[in-house]
Amino acid sequence: MSTSSGTDKLSPTRVFDFTANYLPASQGGPPCLEVALPTGDLLALRMATPEDREELVRGFERLSPSSRYTRFFTPMRSLSGPVLHQLADLSGYRHVAIAAFRTEGNRKGQGVGVARAIQTNADAPAELAVTVVDEAQGNGLGELLLRVVVAVTLESGVDNFVASVLHDNGAAIRTFAKLGAHIRHDPDDPSISMVELRSSELSLSSIWSTQVQGEVRKFAVAVAV
Repeated sequence: MSTSSGTDKLSPTRVFDFTANYLPASQGGPPCLEVALPTGDLLALRMATPEDREELVRGFERLSPSSRYTRFFTPMRSLSGPVLHQLADLSGYRHVAIAAFRTEGNRKGQGVGVARAIQTNADAPAELAVTVVDEAQGNGLGELLLRVVVAVTLESGVDNFVASVLHDNGAAIRTFAKLGAHIRHDPDDPSISMVELRSSELSLSSIWSTQVQGEVRKFAVAVAV
């Protein structure tokens, strides 16, 4: 499967101010990270599960053709077959997927984004990808999801990460650069940039307050696999 980084339209220098609150598992619900975005939107971040398959398909349908191409590197009219199976069933040696949902009172609302880190074996780096539906882009959600999925995967013992990004996806490249990534052109495809992140060089907390850092760490420890 082709992988790509997020579609969030971040400016090069903008810092997004948000608050976060870790909520432990309770009453049969999973641990989650409750986030208030600068827009006032309230989101719940949690580990995705195979039961989210229908929501995953609905989210894909809310992606514009441009966002679909940015994520999958090919025109896609529908999400089905082997690609849907891998994404929905979380198949692979290690497949960490953090999903963001709007909150509606105490109920789970509409899904708005997901970040993944997929590792094929114990010695391989984890491959990163982020998708945010079009109407939720531009408020820092893509970067937030990326940082959270990296934090969770680090707690699982993964040291290195990679990603493939369209060369003209400046938002994703700037986001990875802020994390301390090494970025270079794919020698076999000039339209692709290759991203490498090493745990020893990561900068996960540079835009987070101490409060947010602490809440993200609690969530990461709780859900690491």
